[in-house]
Amino acid sequence: KNKVQWFDCDPGVILHTVNAYEETNEKDGTTQVVLHAVMGEPSGSKSYITTYTASFLHEWVLDVTTGALVSEECLNAEEMVEFPIIDERLLSKPCFRNNGPTPDSCYAVGVQTIGGPLNFYRTPNEGVLFDRVVKFALRNDDTKKQKKGDVIGRFILPDGWYSVTEPTVVPREEDGSMYVMLVGTKIPVLDKHNRVPSKESIANDNVALSRVFVLDGDNFNDGSVWEFD
Repeated sequence: KNKVQWFDCDPGVILHTVNAYEETNEKDGTTQVVLHAVMGEPSGSKSYITTYTASFLHEWVLDVTTGALVSEECLNAEEMVEFPIIDERLLSKPCFRNNGPTPDSCYAVGVQTIGGPLNFYRTPNEGVLFDRVVKFALRNDDTKKQKKGDVIGRFILPDGWYSVTEPTVVPREEDGSMYVMLVGTKIPVLDKHNRVPSKESIANDNVALSRVFVLDGDNFNDGSVWEFD
C-alpha cells in the first residue's frame, strides 16, 4: 500500500490516458490493472520537440500481485488519434460488469494531416489538423462481431472545418446514452496568390468561423444532431 510499483515495458511516450481499472485473474486470483492510453514511439531525439510523433490506441495488462507485465499491444495501428475520453463517471470501472453501464468504448479526435514548418511557431516545427472524431471498442464482443481497437464510429467534419478542442462526453439524461461535443473552426482558403491569409486579415475580414458540433455518441453515421455557429 502507498508503494510505487514499476513494470518493464516497451519504451514510448504517453501524453493522454483513456482509463485504468482493476480486475481479478480468474486462473490464479491475482490482481491485474488494465490500462488504455494513446502512445507514440519517438523515432529520434527531435520527436515531440520539432517533429510530430503519431500516437495510437494501446492496452497494457499489469499484474500488481507479481509485478509482471502480462501483455502490451497496440489495439489499432491505422488510426492516428489524440485526446481520448470516456464518460468520466465510469473512470476506474472495468469494461466487463454484470450490472450498470460499462466503459466499453472511447472517443478521440483523429489526425487528418501532418505538416510544417508552421508560420508562427518554431517549436514544434510541425503541426497537425484534426478533422474527425473516432469511436473505438475497448473490449471484444462476439455478439457485435467487434474486437478491441475496432473503429465502431467515425464523424468527419465538413470540408475546411477542423476540431480545435478535445471531445467532451455529456450524459444524456433520458436514456443514459452519450452526447459527444466538440468545437470546430473553419480554416480560410488560400488567397488569389495561393498564400495562407495573415492573422491580421483573418481578424479584419471576419472570415474565421467557429461552430459547436453535438453528436449522438451511439450513432455517428447520421451526422451531428445539433450545431451552433
